[in-house]
Amino acid sequence: MSNGIYDFARYMLSTGNLDWRAADMVLTAWSGVPTFNPAHRIVSDLSIAVGAANKLGDSLPIVDSTVDSEGYNQTSAVVIQGVAASKQVTYFTMSLRNAVPDQSELLLFVDTADGLPFVSNNLEIVVIPDWAEARGWFRA
Repeated sequence: MSNGIYDFARYMLSTGNLDWRAADMVLTAWSGVPTFNPAHRIVSDLSIAVGAANKLGDSLPIVDSTVDSEGYNQTSAVVIQGVAASKQVTYFTMSLRNAVPDQSELLLFVDTADGLPFVSNNLEIVVIPDWAEARGWFRA
């Protein structure tokens, strides 16, 4: 598998209906076999369609969302708290935060990154966007 952008996000970005800089986003840690289906729309689609997916935790609010002049969609480091010790983190998703977490709309799927998979140790998980790509999650 490899990282991907969900169809919903691709459409919203292409039609100018998603402002990365102002979006209220959340990064979610998952265990289980990473399965990317670009047609998935909301977080609950993963739990339902991918039976083995296990949601481990959501991030604190993501701050400092920017887009640089070369089209890199960036954020500062993202922190996920409360993932129990000994849980294997195999991938992440980024979504537009919803008051009902399972209704958050999926943007990005990340299963190929330095350090993935890893076993949690009950400390904060700090996810740092790719510095080689100008702190970017992806490039438009």
